[in-house]
Amino acid sequence: MSDLEPAIKVFAFIHVVGCLSSLLFPSFFQGLLPSTTYELDVSRLMGFSLNANRAAAASSVLLLYFVFYKRSLLTASLFFFLLLFSESRSVTFLVAIVFAFLILSARISVPKKIAVASFGIIVVLGFLSQFIAFEETVFKIENTLSGDLRYIRAAMLFGGWSLATEFFPFGVGGGMFGSSMSQGSAAYVIIGISHWSTVVDMTGVFDSGFGAILGEYGFLGLLIYVFLVYLTIKYALRARRPTLQVLFLVFLILYMSFFRTVASDFFFSLYFLFLFLLISDFCDRAKVNNHAYPPRP
Repeated sequence: MSDLEPAIKVFAFIHVVGCLSSLLFPSFFQGLLPSTTYELDVSRLMGFSLNANRAAAASSVLLLYFVFYKRSLLTASLFFFLLLFSESRSVTFLVAIVFAFLILSARISVPKKIAVASFGIIVVLGFLSQFIAFEETVFKIENTLSGDLRYIRAAMLFGGWSLATEFFPFGVGGGMFGSSMSQGSAAYVIIGISHWSTVVDMTGVFDSGFGAILGEYGFLGLLIYVFLVYLTIKYALRARRPTLQVLFLVFLILYMSFFRTVASDFFFSLYFLFLFLLISDFCDRAKVNNHAYPPRP
């Protein structure tokens, strides 16, 4: 983590400038967005990435870094608010899970763990109550499967399952579903969504990593993918990672795969690489030094 410090400082500066610029000049940033056939929500904070979920991922990286490595709560609070303004439900929930795991891994007293965890739960529940519309999401899924709505994430997830079942156990093959090479693929015709605008212009086919893996490589491919991820995390460093850490990181990757094609997305691959380094560093310091923080300079 210490080797990353100079790069993270530059990254933090660029990200803050991007977020503040998108707040001060929203019309300019909206004009940079590509033309799509579906309505873009331009009210969310998107920064230089021009994508609210990626901006949230960047904010979450910096939030966790300044809380658990630099112990700078004032700086961390800035990225906490940037994360909330992005209104990314998936990333915010992931950060809450990582936060809870690291607090439980820290060598601090049980009352402190309870106090911090309780505060985190209250904040997350407050966020969920403001931004997450479960009923609306369920309505979209139900009416996509049996009605006339076109919720592409649900279609890609259940479409991938359908292809994995029909072409058991290998799927339809690489580059045929949910990837950048799949434009015009017969796989979309098979599940009945080839005429959807988000499939025709390739703007929505990356919305489910699970769907993409199942569709292209079937149930066997999914098992192999999970196994390879486990081995990679387990043996990536000189010292083997504890099983609990490995399983936790695998869980995070699989969780995000419901919403993003993590396996083939360089952005989220780098995102999880950082989480791997942060969690490994934090837990190693907690074990060796009997506390989870580096000494103050």
